[in-house]
Amino acid sequence: MSNPYCGFCKEAHAIAEQLIKRFREEISLQIRFNFSEDEPEKYQKLISVFSKIYNYHDETILDALTYWYETNDLEGLMNKFKISSNSGRHLDVYENIGEENFEKQLNFTPVILINGYLFPEKYERSDIMYFVDDLLEDEEIINEV
Repeated sequence: MSNPYCGFCKEAHAIAEQLIKRFREEISLQIRFNFSEDEPEKYQKLISVFSKIYNYHDETILDALTYWYETNDLEGLMNKFKISSNSGRHLDVYENIGEENFEKQLNFTPVILINGYLFPEKYERSDIMYFVDDLLEDEEIINEV
């Protein structure tokens, strides 16, 4: 789970990119944003742009997130990925994700889940690379996902 305005999420995004590069076939990665209909228009527009990039250019969504975390430039993001700013309301799926996050008590960011399992808070996020191999070898975890 991530927040595009969170400095800690920027760090987690870099870790997610490393995980994907190293374990692309072995792990499932999901980037989830907390979202509700009450979010400020600026936030709604940003999530809408990310959604469009994902839906039309899914292979570049990580590049889009990297660009965002480096620049915080929404107009630049839209230009780079050729996304229009139409204001059509298509964010219901993100409201549902936000509700699901709340129900699962995932109220803070960033949250790192590996194949559906929460990475323990007692470890530094940067240590995740040391644990992935063990998690992937654990048959019980793999079969429960």
